[in-house]
Amino acid sequence: MYFDSETTLAKRSTLRHRIMWAMAFCVILGFFGMYVIDEVLSVGKDVVTTCSFVYLIFTIFVVGLVIKFGYNTEADVWNVRLDYEQEFDKRHNKKINPITIDELNEKIKNGVSDFSNMNLYNIDLSNRILKNMNFNGSELFGCNFTSSTLENVNFEFAVVQDCVFTHCTMINVVAKGSHMTGCDIGSSNISNSDFSNANLYKSIFKNSIIKNTTFNISDICNVDFRNSMRENVTFDHTESMAYW
Repeated sequence: MYFDSETTLAKRSTLRHRIMWAMAFCVILGFFGMYVIDEVLSVGKDVVTTCSFVYLIFTIFVVGLVIKFGYNTEADVWNVRLDYEQEFDKRHNKKINPITIDELNEKIKNGVSDFSNMNLYNIDLSNRILKNMNFNGSELFGCNFTSSTLENVNFEFAVVQDCVFTHCTMINVVAKGSHMTGCDIGSSNISNSDFSNANLYKSIFKNSIIKNTTFNISDICNVDFRNSMRENVTFDHTESMAYW
């Protein structure tokens, strides 16, 4: 599974940061409290010692809560990723039906919109208006969607590798749980779309306009978002470093 080691590292890093912030807060609060007790209230050493001991217990309690909360949050994220990856594996352990461009054009001409669980290799779908099409669980390699309009198109759990979507208009495109790797989606207009739980390794969104779209819990390692305009776009619990 593509996210195993990275998720473990990310989980430890996030938790470590939470512990550090909690301890820093406790230390600052402790120094302030000791100053008030010792300098302002001018109480005896026994009272100061007792307060220090109580505050130590309080600090341990706070750090414990942070650790518990951190592990629970990251465990939930991990479980979501695991569910999606298991479903992806299940879809692609089945036989994938190949389809040619002529067969695809004939189906589109006849009003067919369901192309799920199919294999599309080097298919040219550029300069088209593609609406309500379903590529759920399909495998697309080297396909060309340049300057096309994709509206209500479903790539959920699909393998979309080295495909070109430059200068596209993408409205309500669902790519949840997909492996959309090495794709060029640059200079496109993307809105109301969902790339959550997806592996977007080395894909390009450079110079694109992205609105109302989620990339939550996705692997965005080496994904290029440079010069893109983003409005109401979420990247919660994403993995690895992207180019911004």
